[in-house]
Amino acid sequence: MHLAADAVHRLATGTWLGGLVPLAVLLVQARGSAESPARVVVVGTAVRRFSTFALVCVVALVAGVLIGYSLSAGDLGRPATSPGAPPGAPAGARSWTVKGIVRGTLPSEKLVVITHEPIPGLMGAMTMAFRVEAADMLEGLTAGDVIEFRLEERGQERLIRALRKEREG
Repeated sequence: MHLAADAVHRLATGTWLGGLVPLAVLLVQARGSAESPARVVVVGTAVRRFSTFALVCVVALVAGVLIGYSLSAGDLGRPATSPGAPPGAPAGARSWTVKGIVRGTLPSEKLVVITHEPIPGLMGAMTMAFRVEAADMLEGLTAGDVIEFRLEERGQERLIRALRKEREG
């Protein structure tokens, strides 16, 4: 299911970006012909249709992230013990140090959306939302920042316990 959510996310992104090029070409060509009523109607129709198209793509992007997050929050049959557990962690806890790029933050929900590298034994590289231990961990983060974070899993909970900005985006 993670693969399906990632595929929806990537497909929506590519489709939206692919639609920008013809729209930009149309707008550049129409720039000098504002006196032609037919051209104004064509451009107006194209812009309205692209707006609807872009909205559908954004909804698919958000759905992909939310599906990925909801899947990561559930128990997917993980082992009871793990050699990746941090010192002093309860049985069944695992931990990974991961690098990624911040795509957005939602401090009120203690969430950060990250495009991350593969997490061995857990999931492949993808863009998804992660919960952080404290909202103040998100202060100073902006889209494009390169980060390293420590993701811990205890039972069904996955939480970023530490986060460090490596460079600004």
